[in-house]
Amino acid sequence: MLGCTPVIGVVAAELRQGSCRTDQGEFRMLTFAADAGQRAWLTEAQAYGGIYLVGSRWVVTAQTREALTELRATLGGTIQAGAAHGGHGG
Repeated sequence: MLGCTPVIGVVAAELRQGSCRTDQGEFRMLTFAADAGQRAWLTEAQAYGGIYLVGSRWVVTAQTREALTELRATLGGTIQAGAAHGGHGG
C-alpha cells in the first residue's frame, strides 16, 4: 500500500512500530494491542505536533497531509493533526 517495506523498530507487548521511506517521504506505522494503548500514545504524540492517519488500533504518520490523504483512500481511518500543526494543511 505504501510502496515500501517497513523496517520494524519496536516490538513490545503493547505495540509494534515500523518505518519506511518512499518518494512521498518517511512513513511510520504503529499497531496497538489495545485501544487504551493507542489513545495514550496519540495523546502523548499529538502534544508534539505531527499528522496522523488513525484507524482501529493502528496509526500511520507522515510528513505531509497529502501523503496520508492518499493512504486513507486505501486504509480508511481519520486524519488528525497534533498541536504544532494547528490545522494548517501540513
